[in-house]
Parts: sequence; C-alpha cells; structure tokens
Amino acid sequence: MRNLVMAIVLGLSSMAMADAISFEKYRLLENGMSEAEVVLLAGEPDRETQIKSHKSVTGKIWYYMPKTRSGWVTIITFDSNGRVLSIERNKL
Repeated sequence: MRNLVMAIVLGLSSMAMADAISFEKYRLLENGMSEAEVVLLAGEPDRETQIKSHKSVTGKIWYYMPKTRSGWVTIITFDSNGRVLSIERNKL
C-alpha cells in the first residue's frame, strides 16, 4: 500500500493539490458517512479512482494528499451506495 501511495504522490506532484486533511477533521470521519458528508467535512478529494467489477462500478476511492512529499495522505473507500467503507491515514 505504501508504494501505491508514493506512486500517487509522485504522479501528482506537478499538479496543484489541496492540502492534506487536518488531524482534527480526520478524527471526525466515520464509516457509514455519505460522500456529501465527507465533502462538507474535508472538501473535495485530490484524486478519485473507481472500483470496478465486471464493467460496473462497485465503489470508489478518494485520496487527500499533502502539498509536500512529507505529511499524511488520507484514503477513503466508498461502497457502491456512496457510503464510507474504510478510512486510512498514512505517513509519507
């Protein structure tokens, strides 16, 4: 997982990025929240990928990246109904 995170950071390094989610906001995130609740709390993600199974979207993953190559990246996985399944925070 760490290699995936680093690849994303390096791939996005030339793009304008939002800041990482602060710890104060991160600790308010919960499984079961809707996409809208996450956006209201944390803002729009820096990157989004879709989880596909047999050509249909079964979920998505949002990435919140720090502006620098050191900091915390937050990864939020949603189910097909747009509800948070998991929340991950990794130090780069």
